[in-house]
Amino acid sequence: MNKTLLVTRHEFLTTLRRRSYQVVSFGLPLLGVGILFVVTLVRGGSGTEGPAEDPNVSTALRTEGFVDKSGLIEIVPDDLPLVRFADETAAKEALDAGEITAYYLVPAEYVQNGELIYVHPELTPLSSQGQDWLIRRTLLVNLVSGDMALADMVWYPMALEVTDISAAPPGEELTSGGCTGRDCESSALVQLLPMIMVVMLFMFIILGAGLIMRNITTEKQDKLIEIMMLSVSPRQLLTGKLIGLGAASFMASLTWFGGVYISLNIGATTLKLPAEFSMPASLVFWMVTFFLLGYALYASLMAGAGALVPKVKEITSATWVVISPLMVGYVVSVIIYNFAPHGGLATALSLFPLTAPVVMIMRLTVGGVPLWQLLLSVGLMILTAIFVVRLVSRTFRAQSLLSGEPFSARRFFAVLLERS
Repeated sequence: MNKTLLVTRHEFLTTLRRRSYQVVSFGLPLLGVGILFVVTLVRGGSGTEGPAEDPNVSTALRTEGFVDKSGLIEIVPDDLPLVRFADETAAKEALDAGEITAYYLVPAEYVQNGELIYVHPELTPLSSQGQDWLIRRTLLVNLVSGDMALADMVWYPMALEVTDISAAPPGEELTSGGCTGRDCESSALVQLLPMIMVVMLFMFIILGAGLIMRNITTEKQDKLIEIMMLSVSPRQLLTGKLIGLGAASFMASLTWFGGVYISLNIGATTLKLPAEFSMPASLVFWMVTFFLLGYALYASLMAGAGALVPKVKEITSATWVVISPLMVGYVVSVIIYNFAPHGGLATALSLFPLTAPVVMIMRLTVGGVPLWQLLLSVGLMILTAIFVVRLVSRTFRAQSLLSGEPFSARRFFAVLLERS
């Protein structure tokens, strides 16, 4: 046991002292949060500047213009800051002079195809998409021949009551916050949040697991493994490396996950998030949980593969063999998160231990995962991790660690199943 602790301590402290590890794991996320915090302070708080879709709500609207080539717009509601221009040249001159902040071009064939052009000088992927509701409201009023009562009825065809489930007890209903309806649609960042979480978790599991494979393979190639095995057993070596490198990877992931949580909660103005958006702390908890379980699974498999890889240049092929199930989960998450996050395929992959880390986090970020599925997924991953560690321990034998045979998937699985 003492020897295992010595290996753990050595691997953890050695990794912690590396300058590259310090910069990537702590420097970059802390720098990002610091910059966002300063920008938010300079801009005056953490409120939002999202578009107001309700024309009855009094907000500081920016003046915009329009050029109507269709002849449809005869009435401009008095409460909307829209200025009519005879042609695009006049509108562009007003935009350059700062008299308006953007303008719309309504083409002659608008009634036939419903298309128009929005000219905005500073539109970015993370912007709140301007005030396009102004022109939509104006077009609606004119399409119903100026009947304001009918326009209001079409604009709000039903009385919608929204219940925020983000405050539900942890594990019952996890959401990405109180953002609903158009509020979420108005922010590209909120729409991409499930994928951001999936990418982060995928990267940290792969990087953490890959660290142990490279560590073992490098020691094999440099003949250090032969010296170490004079003092510790292969199983003590495996356990110490898994815990030591896992602790270092955990610290790095915790810093990044915490940085994202802090950024999304203090940088609403800078990131142009909807006013109702909030990221629950429980999501960070489950991110860490699935990272630890995913790391235990894939780091063990990587360690087993590393024990059979004689040279560093063969690491790439071995890595692809091991991470292929996680890659499948990642690709499926990217494809289906926007239209079937709780479908049969997504549910099955979120319960299957080798794909659960990334698929379950995608579903949790979208919201609506039943508690029993969450607990079942965690339980299956724990049992699988224990089983995999016992299998991989078979590869940590002198026969495997000191062998110079080239790596192959067939040999890897044969050793795991003791058919070599």
